[in-house]
Amino acid sequence: MPEAANRGPGIARLRACAFAAIAVFVVLAPASSQVFGRDGKLLRAWRMFADPGRGLVDARFALRQADGSERPIDRYAVLGLAPPRAAPSAVRRPRGKDEFEALVRRLCERLGPGADLRAQARVAARAGWRSLDLDGRNLCGPRPAGEAAS
Repeated sequence: MPEAANRGPGIARLRACAFAAIAVFVVLAPASSQVFGRDGKLLRAWRMFADPGRGLVDARFALRQADGSERPIDRYAVLGLAPPRAAPSAVRRPRGKDEFEALVRRLCERLGPGADLRAQARVAARAGWRSLDLDGRNLCGPRPAGEAAS
């Protein structure tokens, strides 16, 4: 027992140094890619969320008036969903072009015939935001030739 007491301070110091070295590595290793601008085999970039947001659609809707001006609309109010956080996820954050088009169909049904609905929309991709090509057209109007109805 007395032998273990004599080795105690040295082992405690060794453990403390090992812990400090590991802590420094854990804290500073992810920053190496930002500091040096490249990924290495040993020190790779740390990414907390790589794919969960991919495919989400960020959209702003507006009604085009007879004089050509556009008036922003609140999709939750048009669909009668209050409060917005209680709305289905396909309305709050549509995922992909199919859910976005389903949301557009619901809005057009509620706005009624003759509605001129416009949107600015973008989709989250791995490389950043990618704009949806809507050609500035009336989303409630007839589809362009060659575009299949979904």
